[in-house]
Amino acid sequence: MARSSLYIVLMVWAVCVSPSAAADASFAEIDRTIVSGNYAKARRLLEELVRHRDTQAIYRLANLHRAGIGIPQNLPESRRLYEQAATLGHIPSQYMAGQCYERGIGTAKDIVKAGNWYRAALRGGDARAQDRLDNLVEQPGNLITLMGLANEADIQAHLDGRDLTVSDDHGRTLLMAAAAAGHAAVVQQLLAAGASVDGRDRAGRTALFYAAERGQDAVIGTLLTAGANPDATDQHGDTAAHVAIAREHPAAVAALTTAGANLTIRNAAGLSAAQLAQAKGIAADPKRASAAQPLDAGDRLKGMRKDRRFTGWSDLAVVAWMGDEELVRQLATATNLDTVDSTGHTALSRAVDNGRERVVADLIDAGAATATPLPDGQSLVGIAIERQFDAIARRLIDAGAPLDSVDARGHFPLGLAASGADAALVELLIARGADINLRDTDEGDALMIAATLDSEAVTLVLLEHGADATLRDRAQRSALWFSAGGCHTEILTSLIAQTRTSETTTRFGPDDAGIAPLHRAVSSHNVACVAALLAAGHGTDSATQSGTTPLHLAAANGDVASATLLIDAGASLDARDNQGNTPLYLAARTDQFDMALLLLQRGANPRIRNANASSAYDLARNDPDARWLTLFDAQAGSLLSLLGVNR
Repeated sequence: MARSSLYIVLMVWAVCVSPSAAADASFAEIDRTIVSGNYAKARRLLEELVRHRDTQAIYRLANLHRAGIGIPQNLPESRRLYEQAATLGHIPSQYMAGQCYERGIGTAKDIVKAGNWYRAALRGGDARAQDRLDNLVEQPGNLITLMGLANEADIQAHLDGRDLTVSDDHGRTLLMAAAAAGHAAVVQQLLAAGASVDGRDRAGRTALFYAAERGQDAVIGTLLTAGANPDATDQHGDTAAHVAIAREHPAAVAALTTAGANLTIRNAAGLSAAQLAQAKGIAADPKRASAAQPLDAGDRLKGMRKDRRFTGWSDLAVVAWMGDEELVRQLATATNLDTVDSTGHTALSRAVDNGRERVVADLIDAGAATATPLPDGQSLVGIAIERQFDAIARRLIDAGAPLDSVDARGHFPLGLAASGADAALVELLIARGADINLRDTDEGDALMIAATLDSEAVTLVLLEHGADATLRDRAQRSALWFSAGGCHTEILTSLIAQTRTSETTTRFGPDDAGIAPLHRAVSSHNVACVAALLAAGHGTDSATQSGTTPLHLAAANGDVASATLLIDAGASLDARDNQGNTPLYLAARTDQFDMALLLLQRGANPRIRNANASSAYDLARNDPDARWLTLFDAQAGSLLSLLGVNR
């Protein structure tokens, strides 16, 4: 093995924190074993230390699995080991566990877990974690998700200076998310900032519903004190009391009844909270628990009409939404089924929107039109797929409903099915004539959506049926471009194969910000994807608008394996970004010791100065860790003595 390769392998084990004195001898033996090329023995020695819960050893073993040097790359095992050491208080592992969950390295992405680990690392003094935490809350959806963090103080810190009125695609607000998580102090902060206590999501649920569903008694009290309506009903006619009883939270039921909740309100199924409590064996206020006799059809319609949500709706639309099949059948015989009410909807669109499968079937069988134009260009099939009402979507497709409508948000049925990773539904839509290359308002298509979500099954179905993998969206991003940012090598290789007859610029061209597929693969720490792109002919020195090359990214992220591939493929060691920074400078600035070692051994110049007249050597000279200056000064000599290995 070449000496430079030995150095690279050896430094994968290294971290900035020195091992304990008791483990010094063991780590020295491991280092010597690696230099000799006996990886099996080195791994056995390291795993012995891991069995003794040595956090440094756990971290080093995680690095080995992540980089795939000496053993096959195993990202899930790397993530597991980082988290094991992180749980034991190892600060660098806490940061890396956050990276794994933020980027989906070896696990599904989980913003809450990422935030928790970054917070732990920050409390331990890892300043890098603050940048990652700031990045997590840039997207409104992430901010809502971060309400699931365990520590209320951490959440409140994230809220400072943020837009507190944001909501996600389901209409869920920060207040609702905080209520579900049981964060009473955060709920108070949001209410004080003007959050609507009775604001509703797209299903008609308020923050009180979310608290009741999770049994968050303290939050229920806070919301009721702030004036929350205990009798608000959702799209199914349920109240917060219905939800608390269904989830068997007796304390929540008691809080609601004490606040005056009416337990006799009936939902769409005609069931009151009191009746549900009796069935569940949950105690409820007897004065509020008296159940009225079932209402006749006329009274049911009158009761529904009292709900202000139904202003402007036709009677048939109201009963279709509520799922009252008896009333639907009665009104359908005497009413124009396709009447468009003042809100622009029909009875069928309301039934679809609320998931009333039997009502949808009844209306279609009675002759209701499936192609009536709806507000904002929505289609019935699109609504059903987006709401995940698969049976309704299939019923509409069978009835000949339009399949290629693009609504005002850019959504279309095939794209929605792809975003839901539903390969069977995608295949059905294509078989029934859906345009496989239909573009949304941003010029994106279903294949790009599937590639973004790492959905192999959907991607393969689309490619098998002739989807054009060379198409680009308005920002010049292709399906291959999106796939390179994921962690699914099989999808990327399929797209590379599908575009093999295209020109290199068509296959691997950057987006309008200069970000190429290789940049995205490196950023995702997917060494296999980096290798696949390089093998297919992707250029190594593509630069973004800021002058960043893939090697810059690998250096800043400490991705030794990807950097090695890039250098072997001819990447420029001394490429400069728009600030004049080289990959070596970024490695030194981000404290990536093993990366700096690799770059120096491959010939990077440590004395190149950037726009601020600073060089990598300057950073090493001013670093309190003497190893850095020793490393740079020793670049022309042997590094084995520096690493404590006897020659």
